[in-house]
Amino acid sequence: MIDVLRSRNLWRLVDGKQTKAIDAAKLVIWEERYDQERGLIGQTITNDLQVHIEAQENLVEVWKTLATLYDKNDGAYAYYFEKKIHSIGPKEFDRIEFFLA
Repeated sequence: MIDVLRSRNLWRLVDGKQTKAIDAAKLVIWEERYDQERGLIGQTITNDLQVHIEAQENLVEVWKTLATLYDKNDGAYAYYFEKKIHSIGPKEFDRIEFFLA
């Protein structure tokens, strides 16, 4: 994701190196870039992750939240997901075929 943002010249908004412009002409450009980046991040994450960032407006905070969610790779986190996967039953699916697949 970082490489995608860098390739579109948007990374500096996320890492906090580029702050909101004060000049009116530059502010319009900054807001367009901000909207572009926020939209790009929103389009590339799942709906499950959207709930964590939907109320956040600060891109630095959005990125920190996502990094915190993705950075968890310790044993407890793996155990949590393994337990969650094993707890999924047929009632979680609209059709039994999806459960059996």
